[in-house]
Amino acid sequence: FGAPYGNRVSGVVDMRSGDPLQTTPLAGAGFNLTHGYAYTKIPFAQQKAQFIASVRRSHNDFWRTPTFAEYTRRVQRGSIITEDLTGRAQDLRIEDDFQFVDAHAKIGFRPNPQNDIAVAGFITTNQFQDSIFNILSTRRRRDTLRLTNVGSSLKWKHNWGKGWATTLKGVY
Repeated sequence: FGAPYGNRVSGVVDMRSGDPLQTTPLAGAGFNLTHGYAYTKIPFAQQKAQFIASVRRSHNDFWRTPTFAEYTRRVQRGSIITEDLTGRAQDLRIEDDFQFVDAHAKIGFRPNPQNDIAVAGFITTNQFQDSIFNILSTRRRRDTLRLTNVGSSLKWKHNWGKGWATTLKGVY
């Protein structure tokens, strides 16, 4: 399935770093309402190889944006409605902390015009802590979730000529 996911709180991130070799170094960085990011593409080995790296990190631990506040409201609204926390919304004190970091690195190598080789890896970490305190009943509920995912891939593509090519890819 593709990267558009509809009106959901979470989804899948479609990460692609590109295969064509960059002939000049390229770097960039940015900041939006949910995270900051940086990336680079650096050619080496006489333009036959390149190194690609990117990193992304949430910033809500030092800047609480309306976007993160809305995500939090949606997630907590679902847990408040489905759990037995008697009391109205104004009787609840909600504390939350959500952070994520992900990084990606790839080395691509083109030893000759017929062969492309790439090795890539990524790591992502999500941490979510939530505390809901009902002032009327002095009842507190805490949730903690920490997820770490790692992955890697190895790809070799050989062009045989006249529109024929073979691609082998291993993914972990």
